[in-house]
Amino acid sequence: LLKETIRHELEHAVQSRDTLAAIGGVPDFDDLSSVKRTYLSDGEVSAWVSGLYKRAKMQKTPLSEVIAQGLRLLEERLKDRLQPHFYKEIENFLKQLEERWLQYARERYPRAK
Repeated sequence: LLKETIRHELEHAVQSRDTLAAIGGVPDFDDLSSVKRTYLSDGEVSAWVSGLYKRAKMQKTPLSEVIAQGLRLLEERLKDRLQPHFYKEIENFLKQLEERWLQYARERYPRAK
């Protein structure tokens, strides 16, 4: 987890000020729109995928499986914080996020499984 986090933060270190500003800071997990805005930003997509790719390499696990694990953890966190009437919106958001992460991974790491 430490190497994954370091890789994630190193990705932010090379991002432009505009990219970092678009992230909008740390999301408020009690506000789904805040989480969506942050996690779907270009800066967070590249940082998350970079960190998850590092974990996949270290664990010798397909990147797609590591991405699925990351999404499940995010789903648990959101469902712990938000009311059940948000669950469908959470599921839609996670599908959108999965598509963004997988698309970015295919472009940046074309040999990853």
